[in-house]
Amino acid sequence: MNQQSAKFALAPLLLTLALGGCVQGPDYQRPRHAENGAVARGNFVRASDDTVTASPELDSWWRALGDKRLDNLVERGLTSAPSQAAAIARVRQARSLASSARAERLPVISASGTYVHADLPEGSLGDGNPLSGDLFSVGADTMWEVDLWGSARRKAERANAEADAAEARLANAQVTLSAEITRTYLAALARRAEGDQLDHRRALEIALAKHAEERFAAGATGRQPVESALAQVARTNTEIATAKADQAVLVDALAVLIGQEPGSLDAEFAGYVDENAIPLPPDKVEIGEPAALIARRPDIRVAERQLAAATAQIGVAEAARFPKLSFLGLIGIGGGDPGDVLDPDNLTAIAVPRISWSFLDFGRAKRGVEQTQFARDAAAAEYDQTVLVALQDVEAALARFAQQRTTFANALRTARHLDSIAELEARRARAGTVGRPAALEAERAALDARRGAIVARAELTRSYATLAKALGLGWRGGADAPSPIEGSNANEP
Repeated sequence: MNQQSAKFALAPLLLTLALGGCVQGPDYQRPRHAENGAVARGNFVRASDDTVTASPELDSWWRALGDKRLDNLVERGLTSAPSQAAAIARVRQARSLASSARAERLPVISASGTYVHADLPEGSLGDGNPLSGDLFSVGADTMWEVDLWGSARRKAERANAEADAAEARLANAQVTLSAEITRTYLAALARRAEGDQLDHRRALEIALAKHAEERFAAGATGRQPVESALAQVARTNTEIATAKADQAVLVDALAVLIGQEPGSLDAEFAGYVDENAIPLPPDKVEIGEPAALIARRPDIRVAERQLAAATAQIGVAEAARFPKLSFLGLIGIGGGDPGDVLDPDNLTAIAVPRISWSFLDFGRAKRGVEQTQFARDAAAAEYDQTVLVALQDVEAALARFAQQRTTFANALRTARHLDSIAELEARRARAGTVGRPAALEAERAALDARRGAIVARAELTRSYATLAKALGLGWRGGADAPSPIEGSNANEP
């Protein structure tokens, strides 16, 4: 081969390498205007004296409540709940698709072996001679579409972004599950404790009804006080039945959340529940800063990765407007005898370059690019909306948490005052200065106040769980994940 022929043969290869660096479409950049105000401010508007800007514990915020049974329930949910298994399977599926997208940039090589026996009559080939014989061959073929305009690279970027979004959905499922288990657990404890208080109140009301019946039998009063007392006992019986049913429903919901059958947790929630069994949040709650929230909260990450995927898709659509270059290569060796497949002199090789270009598509490719640009614009708006909603969630949760602190403190004060009144009335009844019914009525009012304190205590801690969810806490990554996801690399082309 002379020098000029060599240059001519190398020209297509050099052109291919040069064009291989052309990547169509915009490079991805995350928008920041929706978060600029909160990030620049550096703190949340509704932060109070009960919160600090230290970084919160990401993966096990519920441990701050100091309830080992709750710790166990959340761990069981994160490892066994079907919702988690489904999310993990979707992550693995997305990672597999990303691997396939990266492999599209490489040639496909296939191997084959062939045996042909021919026994053709005279004239079959037009020369009047019969044909009979065998053919043995082995070979390989390859197909490679050169990534001239970066289509395969953009497809890989899109697949990686979609895989990252699937992983963020898994994290979001963990955040939601840990918060729901905690909230449901607290509600179940509160209803059980309320039921115990209602049992005590019913005993007082039965005593009041008995006293009214004694006075009626003695002719000291009419029938109306007796009927009123009995009606109150009936109302309390209804409240007790409702509390028991609510607790059963909540315990069953908790069982399903952790991946178990309804009724499987009944034994764990049997017996008396003191109001002090309901855990309280820490005195100071770590909430971090808005910038950390935006980087941490999984649903924001989902929206951001969807935007990255939509941006990469523009490059795929842009590349479709240009010519495609592919190579088909065939290599084979063989002959009429089996031993011919080992003879290098029988080698046959074919290389076929192919260029295709839909240059006249009446605007289809252009419209395709426009559609991907509109999809990217929609994804950008959805990302901004997700950021704003996340900030709103945190501000609302902080406001509710502060309100529940006040509500619980006032409920405790009310309960203490009514306990003091009940104690004073009991002393007066023992001294004979007031009747027994007055002391029983005061004790019933104190019980109702303690029920109110139980509800307020549970709602305070439930609001803490809501705040943790709004802050995007409760998900895990890396080796600490319940089911680790390997091969995650958002920057891998």
